[in-house]
Amino acid sequence: LKDDFRNAHNKLRILNNLRDVRIGIPLTSTQYDTLTPAVIVQRLCACKQHFLAAKICKLLGMSNAKVLTHWAYLKIASNTSLDDDKLCSTICRVFQLNNAAVSYASVARQANELGKRDLAIKLLQSETQVDEKVGLLLVMDDYDRALKC
Repeated sequence: LKDDFRNAHNKLRILNNLRDVRIGIPLTSTQYDTLTPAVIVQRLCACKQHFLAAKICKLLGMSNAKVLTHWAYLKIASNTSLDDDKLCSTICRVFQLNNAAVSYASVARQANELGKRDLAIKLLQSETQVDEKVGLLLVMDDYDRALKC
């Protein structure tokens, strides 16, 4: 009974947040159940509503790694004002604050594909998986750094 109440409470909180004028996704309880929370989180990311998507993940105990990765990709692609150091520190800080098990290498790969090589190298400094780090450094033709890992 306690879990049923908690689940109903969480569902109502999510539905009310989705119904908000700024989000504009009015769903019924049946529609919510049919779509599943994972799909709703994906749709929120597509609408650039990463904060709400991350809140839903936290509320439901889901991993927010995909949400944060998507946010980082968009942040890198749309950045015009921040230099690479500030952008890297912003991304790393958000990842750390959310205790996210995010692959810095995948974000660095995206940065490299967008022509932001220096940012990619800075992001790779936070990557803990050596095989991911070395693999991307080799793709980037940065053999010296790859050998030092």
